[in-house]
Amino acid sequence: SFLRELPELLTAFAPEDRLAVVGFDSHLKLWQDFTTRRETVLEVAEDAFRFGARPEKPREGNVPESLAETFDFQAAKQAAVIEEALAVTARALAPFEAEKILVFLGWGVGHNTSQALAEGYRALFAADLTLHVLDITYAEAHSLAFPLAGMARATGGVYAATHEFPASAIREVAMSLAGHYDLSLDGDALPPEGGRVEVELRDPQHGRVQAKDFQVVMPGAGE
Repeated sequence: SFLRELPELLTAFAPEDRLAVVGFDSHLKLWQDFTTRRETVLEVAEDAFRFGARPEKPREGNVPESLAETFDFQAAKQAAVIEEALAVTARALAPFEAEKILVFLGWGVGHNTSQALAEGYRALFAADLTLHVLDITYAEAHSLAFPLAGMARATGGVYAATHEFPASAIREVAMSLAGHYDLSLDGDALPPEGGRVEVELRDPQHGRVQAKDFQVVMPGAGE
């Protein structure tokens, strides 16, 4: 089971990283507020997957920042599909200025309306979130994998399926979390007419390029 491999995923985060746990079944639920305690996150995540019961209230964290303060509990109750749940989660994370990563353990998006999927995309981009996906479907391939993988790659994240080799899938996401370079562009050096930036590795065997889809609007563009 992929649950046995979750500890390795958590080791990819730095000790000072703040983690929270949300879950979705009939609607979205906040299980654990921000904490740096990895053992607590693991315990809560396993409870959410195995039992799926509704928590009476989120477990408190051990850091000053609180996801519960920005989490819209009413909207979470009304989030009837996973795309809406992703949007509510993204909007709750949007006010935080630190790097934000959402690790999604599920089996698909895109089986609901295209409007719901578009809203999920917009919320993820607006919150500047990187979405990593662990597809836990018990199948070699399925129709919902493509939009789920597309959402991960569009936000600069990794998509990996746990069906055959859960340890390898989790290791792939963990490696992306543990080590990466951030590339930045000098706005003054960009041409006013815009253009396309392409990045490639000298040796593709030692990594991969992950990039968010974005558009830079130059001052005075369209005038």
